[in-house]
Amino acid sequence: MLLNSHQRSKRNFVQLCSRSSLVLVFIVVALSFRIVYQINHLKLYSSYSLNKSNGNSDLIINSEPPQFSCAPWIKAENRTIILRTQYRLQGWEGYQSGGGYLGGEAYWTASLDYALSQLGFNVEYSSHIPFGNELDKKRLMNGSIYRIIVDGAFIKDNFTSDLLNQPEIMCKVRHAEWWQLRRDKEGYEEHINKYFNPMDPRRALKPYPYEGDSMSLAAFFIHSQVLLPAMTQITPPLIDNSLPAALLLGKKCRFPPTIIGRLIDEGFQLHVTCLSKRSRRFLVENFPSEYVNRIVNHGRMTPLRFAKLLRYNVTMVIGFGQPYESPTPLEALANGAAFIHPIYNNTHDRPQHRQLMNLGIPYVYNYELHHDSNQTVEGILRAARLASLPDNRFVSFIPYAHRLESVKAQVCANLIESDAPCLKQKD
Repeated sequence: MLLNSHQRSKRNFVQLCSRSSLVLVFIVVALSFRIVYQINHLKLYSSYSLNKSNGNSDLIINSEPPQFSCAPWIKAENRTIILRTQYRLQGWEGYQSGGGYLGGEAYWTASLDYALSQLGFNVEYSSHIPFGNELDKKRLMNGSIYRIIVDGAFIKDNFTSDLLNQPEIMCKVRHAEWWQLRRDKEGYEEHINKYFNPMDPRRALKPYPYEGDSMSLAAFFIHSQVLLPAMTQITPPLIDNSLPAALLLGKKCRFPPTIIGRLIDEGFQLHVTCLSKRSRRFLVENFPSEYVNRIVNHGRMTPLRFAKLLRYNVTMVIGFGQPYESPTPLEALANGAAFIHPIYNNTHDRPQHRQLMNLGIPYVYNYELHHDSNQTVEGILRAARLASLPDNRFVSFIPYAHRLESVKAQVCANLIESDAPCLKQKD
């Protein structure tokens, strides 16, 4: 049968559509096969990872990321840390409120509390004495309490006698030791015996990277990193920029009158944080009124206000020998204030801050403490004048060990993931 032109065109169109449909169906089938293959492939190797992760294979493909970055094998219900706060230790919120003990030990454990929370651990504060009631024991035995942090100087009072005699429980304890424990130092054996069994110095946490010991580093971070915005420029004092401004660092505000008088005569604006009535009375009784008016006493301050004082009101912190190893000079450096550092003490012949004494200009300026106050004040003035030079001002400096991310890594590795004292006991 002969087809006219219209019919031939219609037949050709139908044939074309049929061929196109076949091609389309083929493409869809091929793509479907490919998708199914990829899914099965992924499942296969995800399963392989889960089943063979303890074998010799280097191929690990996790189907889901771990819930916690630090010690992900510890379940959520077992991630409780007990911080014993009955003596000198404080948690983050308690310390930042400005109440209670505000010394270096509290500053340090507040940092540990914050870092542990950042790492996914639940920190509980415990002050009842002694630790070891029935609920405490139950939680220790079932593993819901992973670690206990205690003040290293007051270990025996922390636990009931039955807990002290259980090595598998005591190896969970970590001791916050502000001062270095070295085997060659007098009193080491007496102190380590207070740890009971296991008497392992690796259970001791240290706030600074001391050398020559077996303690575990879990340093504090500089709180200003969290309390204040990051420094981007040098911050001159807000109070009379024409005068050099300094914070006097002293435990009891017993600053030598001769030295304070000379500093004021040289044009310094002085700041102090004298807390007691006796220390405030000392200032009034030992200086003429015109000098006292040049000394700004801030009294007790919250950590946030203190950090702002260091950042916006002073250009330097002047040390007078004590307190030793205080966090204050590190807070000062983080906020752009130099540390005028005494390298010898008349009675102890030791620097005030061993960790900073070799840091050098423009951050730390060493001077010698002398029995002769005139020689001492000349050394302070030389250092202070150098620190006040515009070319020696700096924005901020934080030693690596005391940066937040570094501290989190130390806490995870040395406080949480290292179980060496317990493993040694098991052997």
